[in-house]
Amino acid sequence: MCGSIARPDAIQSDRLRRTLLAGGLFAALMGVDDFLMLHEAVATTGIPEEVVLVPHMLVLCALCYCAYAVRAATPRLLLAGSVLSMGLSFAADMAPIHVGGATFVEEAFKLVGILFLTAYPVAISHKALRQSGASRRPAVG
Repeated sequence: MCGSIARPDAIQSDRLRRTLLAGGLFAALMGVDDFLMLHEAVATTGIPEEVVLVPHMLVLCALCYCAYAVRAATPRLLLAGSVLSMGLSFAADMAPIHVGGATFVEEAFKLVGILFLTAYPVAISHKALRQSGASRRPAVG
């Protein structure tokens, strides 16, 4: 009977892993899209850019959902800063502003969001490794 009851730290570790997976998927999707400029290329075929960005929003929502389960154990301000910066980048991209520097502002928000999004999974990874006991094992080599 006692073997079937999961330990709270094991449940928390699984939640951290799911959050890391969602964060990695979001970062990979954003990286591939930004590197290959997929949403701009698809938008030229007549599909609205807002529709093309729906997968980004869905994966970001999955990341936020997973992060909500571990909110007390993670630096949630990093995720909030990332979501806010990405949202401002999206808003600046969608705004019909055609003045000099608009692209710079949009890219600056995106860069800040990426920096926060990079720091968030690193902090979660560190926490997951510490909870799993990996840091107590001696280094090999």
